[in-house]
Amino acid sequence: MNNIRTLVRRALASGTAASITSALVASREASHSGASSIAPLNAVAHCIWPVEAMKEQRLSARLTGTGALIHWGASIFWGTLFETLLRKRRSPPARIIRIAAVTAATAYVVDYHVVPKRITPGFEAHMPRRSFLPVYLALGAGCHAIDQPELAFDERFDTNAKRVERHAEIKLLVESWTRRHNVDDVVETMLAAGVPASPINTVDRLVTDPHIAGARQMFVDMEHPKAGKTKLTGCHIKLSATPAHLRSPAPQLGEHNAAVFGGLLGLTADELAKLQLDGVI
Repeated sequence: MNNIRTLVRRALASGTAASITSALVASREASHSGASSIAPLNAVAHCIWPVEAMKEQRLSARLTGTGALIHWGASIFWGTLFETLLRKRRSPPARIIRIAAVTAATAYVVDYHVVPKRITPGFEAHMPRRSFLPVYLALGAGCHAIDQPELAFDERFDTNAKRVERHAEIKLLVESWTRRHNVDDVVETMLAAGVPASPINTVDRLVTDPHIAGARQMFVDMEHPKAGKTKLTGCHIKLSATPAHLRSPAPQLGEHNAAVFGGLLGLTADELAKLQLDGVI
């Protein structure tokens, strides 16, 4: 019984989040296609009012309200599928993303290739088929975030003022999630959910970072006669017309004696040989 209660609670949270994210994206896509932002939710009610719901562009308590309720109910259904497939909340981020993607793909196939046309979402009346991709991606993204979508509806954190006040509690919740995953998985999960994120790199990650070490060439590889392949710090100043580059690796012991003592100080070859013989250089 407790497992069922937990599933229902999580499905409500996941489904509600998925309902909100997908409805927002559907509204945006409809607006880009020349319809009103309310039209997609009105169209959802076409299973009850086939003609009127598909045409109405304005906010309507009857059409918009009914469409929102139907969309919310359908999203909770898909949230239940997501939570059932997931089973364990402490899953690797990659697995959560896969399950969210499977849920979104299944929702699309069922909505537009399985059920009768009379009970499709109705979005097709106000946007081209290519717009379905971001709508269903948003539905999948809404099903997960940091493995605890119910936090979005937790009364302790439902306003910015409360989140500021309970910052210490939120910090612990976030840390309890991040410590179970590596940096790349955390960043991948957050970006997939539409949350801006980037890693704080340690030195070992910094020297292999594809942007910093690769594209920006802040760390470069160079062959040394004795040490072999070594990694050196590149030039920090980047100039497009006169790009800097490393000409040579670190010198060997005494490699530039002749250039310095002979070329700069004017010592003869005999004098250099005597200094070497005496162990000075």
